[in-house]
Amino acid sequence: MSIVTTKRADMCYCPGCSHGSILEALGKAIDRLHRPSHQVCIVSDIGCIGTADRYFSCHTFHGLHGRSLCYAEGIKRARPELLVIVLIGDGGCGIGTAHLVHATRRDADIKVVVCNNFNFGMTGGQHSATTPCHAKTTTTPGGATDHPFDICATVAANGASFVARHDVFDARLVDLLEEMLRAPGFALVDIWELCTAYFV
Repeated sequence: MSIVTTKRADMCYCPGCSHGSILEALGKAIDRLHRPSHQVCIVSDIGCIGTADRYFSCHTFHGLHGRSLCYAEGIKRARPELLVIVLIGDGGCGIGTAHLVHATRRDADIKVVVCNNFNFGMTGGQHSATTPCHAKTTTTPGGATDHPFDICATVAANGASFVARHDVFDARLVDLLEEMLRAPGFALVDIWELCTAYFV
């Protein structure tokens, strides 16, 4: 039985949203590890991906925006036998940049899946830290002017053991997520995806 309990079509996401695809891929990657569900903990951030914890049959923790990395590191320190996985969006990475940097620097043994759709989709499509230059969002109608935050370069520069970036349509996504889950120390995959409501 899969650790993901709900089919993509029955999840709460907008039609065409790729969050469901990511959760299915992550579920398959976790299943390949053959770990009992009580040895897995999903920590979710705020935002659309923050609703994901209800779709997993394992320990889950849902906290404040941008702070999921703190909770995950605390859980791993208290229960080192757990596989601790963070589900966070680009918004949470922007809000929690300092936590991202320091968790990486400490080589916290947590696995981070960034669901990066380049905007704050839950609250109306505002630009986020990863919105590309010149991109039009509800808060940048004339085009974004800030240089986008490169999540992968940031964690790589601070010593992450495993860093990868792929789009949600990559046929190797399950393999990539499994590789991340098996990596020692701090590991992160930045998955570029679609927000069909506000940013495609």
